[in-house]
Amino acid sequence: MFEQLFGAPQTNAKGSENGSESDRYLHAAAHIWEKDEQLHVQVELPGVKKEDVSVTFQNGSLEISAAKHRADLGEHKTWHNTITSGVYKHRIAIGDKFNADSIEASLNDGVLRITVQKKPEIQPRRVEIQ
Repeated sequence: MFEQLFGAPQTNAKGSENGSESDRYLHAAAHIWEKDEQLHVQVELPGVKKEDVSVTFQNGSLEISAAKHRADLGEHKTWHNTITSGVYKHRIAIGDKFNADSIEASLNDGVLRITVQKKPEIQPRRVEIQ
């Protein structure tokens, strides 16, 4: 009856219901936009702790990874469980248009927010003739 109402139990990439957390790849809702000389990234990561999130910049790409761990409930018999655990990974190619040194990230209430400033435009310089 539970499967009819809530769907079949989740399986890992190998098809096992009891696979390890690292076998599962999670999909997180994300919104990426550009405004006011900044790139903004917002990723929903409910239940993920700050220490389990990594944001790196490498080869022109912003790389986000996060791990959501299963709660340790000890020995028990599960009736139904749709709470997921596993790993979330996302890569955003931003090229050389943005300043990697300006990347700021915060995680509040399960929402990861990242901002990256655009590089200052090279302004033409007028040379005074003497």
